[in-house]
Amino acid sequence: MNEYDLRVVKTKRALHEAILDLLKLKPLEAISVSAICRKASITRGTCITKMSEICSTSI
Repeated sequence: MNEYDLRVVKTKRALHEAILDLLKLKPLEAISVSAICRKASITRGTCITKMSEICSTSI
């Protein structure tokens, strides 16, 4: 899958916005993957896959 695929872009944007919104309410350590998934309206598998992609490229 291409990183410029609109589906990938929208998913990453939804994850980013969900995490930022949740960080306004509580510290990072208190945010669960389930909460991120609910907020971003994505499945747990997609969340974990995209977050691992993001983390591996930012290290």
